[in-house]
Amino acid sequence: MPPRYTRYLANPPTYQPFPEPPELGAVPSPIKEGIYSYSSTGFTVMGYRPKRPSELLAAISEQYEERELDRFGRKVRGGRGSKKGKKFFHAHLTWYGLTYEETDTVQELEENLLQAMSVRPPPVLPPEIYAVEEDMRTQWLGAASAHQDRLTDSLVRDGKTIHTSELLAELTGATTPTDDFFAHPNTFFSKYFPRDAPRDRVILLLAVDKGGEDDVWSFARDMYKFEVVRVERWVDERGRGLGKRERISDFVIGRDAKAVKMKAEEVRQDGVDAAARARYRPY
Repeated sequence: MPPRYTRYLANPPTYQPFPEPPELGAVPSPIKEGIYSYSSTGFTVMGYRPKRPSELLAAISEQYEERELDRFGRKVRGGRGSKKGKKFFHAHLTWYGLTYEETDTVQELEENLLQAMSVRPPPVLPPEIYAVEEDMRTQWLGAASAHQDRLTDSLVRDGKTIHTSELLAELTGATTPTDDFFAHPNTFFSKYFPRDAPRDRVILLLAVDKGGEDDVWSFARDMYKFEVVRVERWVDERGRGLGKRERISDFVIGRDAKAVKMKAEEVRQDGVDAAARARYRPY
């Protein structure tokens, strides 16, 4: 069977009829109610995001194209030529408020969706689905707020401050010392180390990339004569010891050499423990 509605394939699959979820420092788990769910990536029905009618026509058409293969000659799961299952059609019929029977065959579901998306003017999402999305988004934002409060309390109980924890600074909306250092290096030391500050005070500059290391040494050690210890660690894109790895550095800065070295060792041990947790974390 030749591809149908190939003219619709040019439309990019970027449909987002709802407000984008906000970027949060602490992301809660997804919430679910029946076939609906909401997470940091937005609202879904049966695990599917909404699509424009033109995108759905294109997806139906792609089923009848030559099967897409990867560079090893294996069939690409979900690629061109892959047949859609019942769940795909159930989800997108539901998105548009269209009815179907659980006993409908895949062919019947496909024909139902094809006919509905082919009308002119094209159909739009019903008001009811917007109401469900708004309710789910409100619930998720409430869960996010509670999750952030619990995490903030936990960090504070562990003795973290905005000067030693980038996450706590982000959660509380405070400017981090690392941000301050690179934005205002000439006033950084008078702000964080005033004359009445305890001699054993230490400040952490976290996740400094290779390009910023020279600035730390130049200002903190050479110009302002502070004790500086660099703690090197490796991170990757997924944070589980997998994927492309990149070296970054945390810097411990203070007046007292002993206090700086003690804090550096604590930071180094925290990194070792975190790496071990990631490496042996079941997933």
